[in-house]
Amino acid sequence: MNNNVFVVNGVSNVGKTDTIKLTCDLLVSTYPDATKSHHKRGKERHEIITINKIKIGIESMGDPGSRLPKSLIFFKDNNCQIIICATRTRGATVDAVSNLGSDYPAKWYRHLPVEGGAKEQQRRNEGTAKKIAEDVIKLIEA
Repeated sequence: MNNNVFVVNGVSNVGKTDTIKLTCDLLVSTYPDATKSHHKRGKERHEIITINKIKIGIESMGDPGSRLPKSLIFFKDNNCQIIICATRTRGATVDAVSNLGSDYPAKWYRHLPVEGGAKEQQRRNEGTAKKIAEDVIKLIEA
């Protein structure tokens, strides 16, 4: 299996973290035998999930100055074949994903601000999480 990175990117407060948490929850509910390691609690997610011997690194902290660059290196060093992370629209967080190079081709899911309030944002977050989970499941099942 080739390595892949799935990136939710956007400006602040558009639901990137919530989308990544929902994606993680979808994967774990689809694969109840999944194991978690390096789990950090709190609002943000930093963990490795193993499903069918495939390691998936998950980092929801994608703000400038965050742990994202170190997390990406950590996931790569721990042989994660799939990485799911958040970034802003430009700058250091986007550069950190680009620095993974051709070893980890990226699929980007752009989050724009949503009109219509929290319900509409939640609906969009759930839709994006479902798309990412489906893409990851295709790789797991291939």
